[in-house]
Amino acid sequence: MAADPKDALVLKVMRLRRPTLEAPGAPGFAEGAPMPKLMLPMSLTQSFVGESFTGYLHIANPISVPISSVTLRVELQIGSSKLVLFNNASNPVDSIAPGEFFDATVDYVLRDQGTYILTCYVSFTPPGAPAGEPPGLLKRSYRFPALLPFAVVHRAAQLDSQLLVECAVENATGGNIYLASSSFEAAPGFRAALVRAGAEEVPLWGSGSEMHLLKPRGAHSLLFRVIPEDDSGDTVARARALDLVGTLALGWHVPDGPSGVMEGHQVRVRPLPSATGLDLRGTSCPGR
Repeated sequence: MAADPKDALVLKVMRLRRPTLEAPGAPGFAEGAPMPKLMLPMSLTQSFVGESFTGYLHIANPISVPISSVTLRVELQIGSSKLVLFNNASNPVDSIAPGEFFDATVDYVLRDQGTYILTCYVSFTPPGAPAGEPPGLLKRSYRFPALLPFAVVHRAAQLDSQLLVECAVENATGGNIYLASSSFEAAPGFRAALVRAGAEEVPLWGSGSEMHLLKPRGAHSLLFRVIPEDDSGDTVARARALDLVGTLALGWHVPDGPSGVMEGHQVRVRPLPSATGLDLRGTSCPGR
């Protein structure tokens, strides 16, 4: 008699996370240094946009006979978008002996805000199953949200042919978080520079890497100067006509936790109408 498929294999799904003992860029922090990974239950982890998700899947055989032809398919879905992270259907595991296991890891950068669904499908041949019998199936699904680490409010002002863009970055998490870096990619035909205290500019694509520790609801302001790349044509009119000024990327780091980059925040302004000349005419002149 074939074993109950529900008892033939055990599937466990955990979250792997590599903690960082110090903030990136801080003295003593070694980029790329090997660190042990923590294995956490899926239900007890919080994710932020820009974080690298790593899932650990463990398939074990708890019964006394081997399980053959084991395949694993892992899908990650957000909204209508679905991605296959792992699929060994073309090369299934021949056999998992009693007490042995098969494991795999999957990785994906959570670039979008929203609820992700991780679905795992396991197919196998139950022991003692006659030829032609459908394979045994296991399915597990896990939901987890990816939250924005920062709330960004921006405003812009035009000074002749240049735009000054101020971005107020607020900690949107429930704990402390580092604003680790910032980068502003200006619209085509323009370039950006990060303006620091003392009017010092960082012209390399408007980027900066100073660390700022933000407490819950704490905020930090970034000021960028956006100017045309060349002086051709009417530069004042070109700046006035901008709709999408550029996109902002913010690096973040949770103390003793993960790091990531929140990308794609669009800085948009309402284009001003072209200036028109004023026609002033006198209609009357009061007597003395």
